[in-house]
Amino acid sequence: MEESSSENVSRSHRLTWALLGLLLLVRLIAMAVTPYFDTTEARYGEISRKMVEMNDWITLWFDYGDPYLSKPPFAFWLTALSFKLFGVREFVGRLPHLLISLAIVAMVGWLAGRRDRDARLPAGALLFGIFLYFVLAGAVMVDVEFTLALTMSMAGFWLAMEDRERPPGAIDWPAAGLFFGGLVIGLLTRGPIAVVLPAMTLVLWTVWYRRGRDAWQRLPWLGGTLATLALSLPWYVLTELHTPGYLRYFIIGEHFQRYLIPGWTGDRFGFAHKVPIGMVWVYAVLGTLPWSVILPISLWRWHKTRSPDSADGGGATAVPDDRAWRDYLLLWALVPMVFFTFSAQVNIPYVMPALPALTLLTVRWVVRRVGTGQPVMRALNIGLAFDLLLSIALLRVAMMPSAMAYRTDMYLVRAYQQAATQTASDSSPAPLIYVGRRPTFSGQFYSRARARGAEGPEQALALAGTHSAYLATTKPEAVIAWFDDYNKAHSGPGAAAQPPRSVTLVGRYGIRSLLFLAESPS
Repeated sequence: MEESSSENVSRSHRLTWALLGLLLLVRLIAMAVTPYFDTTEARYGEISRKMVEMNDWITLWFDYGDPYLSKPPFAFWLTALSFKLFGVREFVGRLPHLLISLAIVAMVGWLAGRRDRDARLPAGALLFGIFLYFVLAGAVMVDVEFTLALTMSMAGFWLAMEDRERPPGAIDWPAAGLFFGGLVIGLLTRGPIAVVLPAMTLVLWTVWYRRGRDAWQRLPWLGGTLATLALSLPWYVLTELHTPGYLRYFIIGEHFQRYLIPGWTGDRFGFAHKVPIGMVWVYAVLGTLPWSVILPISLWRWHKTRSPDSADGGGATAVPDDRAWRDYLLLWALVPMVFFTFSAQVNIPYVMPALPALTLLTVRWVVRRVGTGQPVMRALNIGLAFDLLLSIALLRVAMMPSAMAYRTDMYLVRAYQQAATQTASDSSPAPLIYVGRRPTFSGQFYSRARARGAEGPEQALALAGTHSAYLATTKPEAVIAWFDDYNKAHSGPGAAAQPPRSVTLVGRYGIRSLLFLAESPS
């Protein structure tokens, strides 16, 4: 019977690895075949593309001549470096972020395995199977890098503190490198919040467990702080020198005003995510699917089950400082959530920093309550199978131009490029002009920033001059009507004679249409 149970667990483990492999394969395919969507991925991808094009690795450029001041550069450096090495393509830009997300999964599995070897696979699979984490893994955003930074700092501090046998004043240098390295990455990814969140957690835990002296003695605070500032501060100084006023906007605007003012209107580069206070908890429930549904059901089924050799507070699998580790994870998970509970503006990726700790906390409880046997692996595999089916369905939708053209202008720009190549004169292809707005971020990225913006048809005509042009607009009928009126106004008696300009519809792509403005007849 025991041998049969062991075989079942082994079979479940193989199934878990197979499901993880298939999920990773689907994620890789999605990274290659889906376009950059507006607004975040396309915006960050275009900023990184400009970094390579302009060979400017200090100033982030929102548009030529218009610096981007909302984020530090670390995540953009990774995307731009990948572009520079392998070419500007969707998969290439997403690859560094996927690798970092896998590194976080490995770190979480390693941390869980330090306390229970059998918990490594459940911890890693649980984290990668959180649907929010799975979607953001490989996305051109900053949230994965920020999560890496906090995970490194929190892991480094714990590793320095957990060994009570270490002599006073004996510094754990690998743990110190992990801790301060995480602070450097965090400061270069999101700014001071990368220090505020771990500091709040560590102070609360250290005071509660009266470990202040240990904390002071086991990490090189003076040298580590100087090294952190030496590695992160120069970029801030150089950016302020290149763009005076950057620090005021970034520190006061992006940190204090964004946090305190609902619907903050000072955002120069995006829009306010105004939501009700406490919405981050709703995002947490939605973001942690399928586990936020599967785990409560499983725990209800397991409520009478207890591993014979483990109890919550002792037993054969108990390890030193287990209660301290539990409370450390609780604070690590709760502090970001409580902090963003009172933020005037949040969106669903704000849940990301809490996910590694939440995963470790969940696995710790499940392992101590039920173990890592067949019931646990079965629930885990059900969740991974759900993720796999859902991700395949979403991938199929993401590959449908009729559905995704509402989220990206890739299809419009490709239609323009094909048509412009066919109608190009000997001089240059006709320009792409967005009428009524600046080009979308995806329009900029896929046109390699050649698309231009016009406030209305009159300005678009001025930009085109006597040459042909392609017009992108959400109001094609109004633009066509304007040119009809223009032609009538310049062809009647007493009017200044102007050659008529014909406008025809090329196609509709989501909410935008592509029009062709013919060259002025000679």
